Amino acid sequence: MSTSINDLHIPPRLSKYIKTILKKDDSAEITACAPLGLKRGLVHICKSNDEWPELFNLEKLLLQQALGESLIDIRHIGSTSIPGLMSKPIIDVLIGVKTIKDEETLIEKITGIGYDYAGNDIVPENLIFGLGKLRTHILHVTEFNGNSWQECLRFKSLLRSNPLLRHYYENHKLELASKFRNDRLGYSDAKSDIVKQILK
Repeated sequence: MSTSINDLHIPPRLSKYIKTILKKDDSAEITACAPLGLKRGLVHICKSNDEWPELFNLEKLLLQQALGESLIDIRHIGSTSIPGLMSKPIIDVLIGVKTIKDEETLIEKITGIGYDYAGNDIVPENLIFGLGKLRTHILHVTEFNGNSWQECLRFKSLLRSNPLLRHYYENHKLELASKFRNDRLGYSDAKSDIVKQILK
């Protein structure tokens, strides 16, 4: 049975922004949308979208309210934060907090606005959260100005300032997306090697 955008259980605050179906699987289930939305576990790379910064800013306001005094800073990271760079239709958000040791409080505050807690063993020094049946946002909660925070922002700065690096990174992402289209964990592991090369 074919699904429509209305069947996707997108959080109400985002549903009006989900405009285009990018991909369906063999059973006609929607697996990718624009400007946001990608089925868990899958990889799909799409063209850069001018709406991504605005959608980050909308979610940023909600996260600021939810996290309150636990929060120090929020940044837009990942490929959707780099103008012109092709990306999965998922916004990555870097959240800097005083400490991630207060894990229970952070989980309570973030799951309270609709996120799922994915764990603390996926990315070192990070608590990871995802939003939506079709993922629209991934949160990386880490210690403000710690190693993970600084590394994420340095990587973003390198890509924004160097067109050759951006092109190199995009080409490798497209190759990996073709190889790991049904294995996001495999894609992420392989991509991390390229990230390390760029950060050297």
